[in-house]
Amino acid sequence: MTTLELKWRNLLDESDFGTCAVTLPATIGRSSRNTLRLRRPNAGISRQHAKIEIDERGLRIHDMGSTNGVFFGTRQVSSGVLPAGGSFVIGAYEITVAPHIQCANANCSKNVAPDLVICPWCGQFLADAKTRFGTNLYTYHLQ
Repeated sequence: MTTLELKWRNLLDESDFGTCAVTLPATIGRSSRNTLRLRRPNAGISRQHAKIEIDERGLRIHDMGSTNGVFFGTRQVSSGVLPAGGSFVIGAYEITVAPHIQCANANCSKNVAPDLVICPWCGQFLADAKTRFGTNLYTYHLQ
């Protein structure tokens, strides 16, 4: 299974930011049922806002019928492929995906861009890959 590191920051409140690891498929929203819960009041986040998964085209984000949408820059999308190290905006939050995942093949373990589906070095399907995580996993800065 694929695990990614996500970094988020509230564009309206610099004290609201953090990092976490999520296993795909992952959901983002206000509800406690989500993989990544962003519950700051008045931040424009729906209960079930977005879903990230990996498919044959790479890492993909889907709007789950949210009120305020999912944006790549200023362009609203209902579904889109996330580029390596890419970011998207939901409500008041900018969320950035780790720039690489690590091939799950123990004989390879090379870093691979998350917009690839197959490791270019060993041919491993990346649905079993994990990101390289820093030491500040699960760091939350909410007041």
